[in-house]
Amino acid sequence: MELVIVLVVTGFLVVSITPFFRISIRSYMGTRLGKETLEASRIAFNRMISELKRIQTVNEIYYGSSTRIEFEYPDENGVMQETVYDYSSGNRWIWRDNNSNPFIEGVTSFRITYYRSNGNSFTPGVNTENIWRIKVEMTVGSKDYVGAEYKLVQEIHPKAIGLD
Repeated sequence: MELVIVLVVTGFLVVSITPFFRISIRSYMGTRLGKETLEASRIAFNRMISELKRIQTVNEIYYGSSTRIEFEYPDENGVMQETVYDYSSGNRWIWRDNNSNPFIEGVTSFRITYYRSNGNSFTPGVNTENIWRIKVEMTVGSKDYVGAEYKLVQEIHPKAIGLD
């Protein structure tokens, strides 16, 4: 009889405590997932910015829109590396190299803004000779945990861009 009472009381305690553990575990997983997403995104974002900073002249930028940039830059050996970054809002990726290489996952918004020397923004398309400064803004977050979004912003003044 005592064993039955102990089992009933223990079962009641387990059933009443379980929701608290679920909330704690869900919160922990959301925090961990958000941290992992942010860390991976920062690494990739910094690589993208580093490559953009290696552009030496506006002639190395072939195309620019608010969600895509095509350019080339010299690597450590002086060999020109052609690169494309393209944002696909449908699947929340930033692609590298003409959609052949997924680069950053979990992107909720991405915008590239191009500025002339007078400070006015414009969309250059293939007419890139007036680019003075480039601003890259990216928001990343987990689609499973709403509210865990992080915004990364960087302005780039490529080496010789805008110098007459």
